[in-house]
Amino acid sequence: MPKRKKHSVVLIGAAIVAFALITAMQFHFLASREADVRSPHMPAEMPAEMQGAPRSDAVGQIATDQMAAGALSRHAPRRLSEAGLSPPTPEFSEQLSDTLHRAFKRFQEGDYQKALQLAQPVANTDNPYALHLVGYIYERGLAGARDLKKARHYYQRAAEMGYVDAEVSLGLLLVATARAEADYALAVGWFKRAASKGDMRAIARLGTLYAEGLGVPRDDVLAMSLFEQAAAKGNSEGLFFVGMGALDGRGRPKDPKAAAQNLILAANAGHVEAAFNLALLYRSDLLGAPDKAEATRYMQSAAAAGYGPALTAMGLYAHNGDAQGNAADWFEKASVAGDIQGRLLFAVSLAKGDGRERNVDAARALAVDVANHPDASPEIAARADMLLRQLAGEALAKRAVGLRE
Repeated sequence: MPKRKKHSVVLIGAAIVAFALITAMQFHFLASREADVRSPHMPAEMPAEMQGAPRSDAVGQIATDQMAAGALSRHAPRRLSEAGLSPPTPEFSEQLSDTLHRAFKRFQEGDYQKALQLAQPVANTDNPYALHLVGYIYERGLAGARDLKKARHYYQRAAEMGYVDAEVSLGLLLVATARAEADYALAVGWFKRAASKGDMRAIARLGTLYAEGLGVPRDDVLAMSLFEQAAAKGNSEGLFFVGMGALDGRGRPKDPKAAAQNLILAANAGHVEAAFNLALLYRSDLLGAPDKAEATRYMQSAAAAGYGPALTAMGLYAHNGDAQGNAADWFEKASVAGDIQGRLLFAVSLAKGDGRERNVDAARALAVDVANHPDASPEIAARADMLLRQLAGEALAKRAVGLRE
């Protein structure tokens, strides 16, 4: 399993890079054996030196980086239930005050300021539900600026009281902010505590740490065993990683069909990265003939969830005629969602006037951002530099013409 990527914007790491998303300004669909490798998916006037060479079989590359593919050890939960923030179950209701019930209700309605205002006094009485809710609001910056120090403080207080949701959240936060091996080791401890209580989220997260050797010795077989344990209970992360493991054969034999089965279950449970990878898998020939319709369907679902790499992919699909919509619109959405490759492709669209009115200044600003972005891969940064040089050359040529006139 994978080396840890610096930031989730690379997200599916090898997957997104492999996916096509570039040899930079080029989109080469998953199946390396597709006949057309001329990069017809980007503007025809794209300079040849910016297109790069076709990549090899992308699915194999996806599966070499399972952790980057989803970056699950670092993602905050996408749904309230994953964070343990759904309204407490009836058996615990008697432990909650009316005030805390109202705090949860306001939280679900999106009134985070009021939720924090209601929950804070209850948290001060060492109520674990309130402590966890307050910690989550601070972690996500839902009622103001993010404050990870406060989030950790509240999570830890609740976790030390044995509240399993807080144990999981604290483990996640420790991994997300880890600066040393000791931080991962602490996360392992909290995940183990939650896992001992049968929490499938913790079991799956623990698997990711064994897969990467963070805080524990790397053990692919144990990692896959943990993923399978979580998957057997329907945990979407467990299903996702079992599926990814079946693609690269680490910890278990390779089995593309089993990979697809698990990814389908995870995607149907709302796992965005599973839907993204499933789309890539359907574009390959590992399951037989590529199925572009299914690939587009799953990619669309990931894009609808706001997943940056999927938004970029949909732009590339649209540019190639495999999906509806304006490619530049998709790239803009991807850029806003934080996907570096989408931002670069949006810059290209603006620079070339492809799907948008040509806007060299905006294109240059985006390219500068990509070139200097700490999360841009060397390849993407180089492509951004190339675009900037191209724009600078055009500007010089224009000035030269003006001087001659």
